[in-house]
Amino acid sequence: MMPPGVRHEFGGLYQHQQIGFAGLAKEFAAALIAELILLVFLDERLWLPLPLLSTTAVFTVFWLTGVELNITALKA
Repeated sequence: MMPPGVRHEFGGLYQHQQIGFAGLAKEFAAALIAELILLVFLDERLWLPLPLLSTTAVFTVFWLTGVELNITALKA
């Protein structure tokens, strides 16, 4: 335990990695939205991209809950 008034901060490669992953998450979200718009535009039906949304939702819940993606998680 650190005494009051003392703080620590991660920097260096860890900080660059966190910045990179934040950018990657934004790019993934933008690509997903662009793909859904393209699918709706090409198929002219709103219900066709729904399986893509459900798959994305599963991976998002895995990420939010901290479940590692492995064979056991894929079988569930």
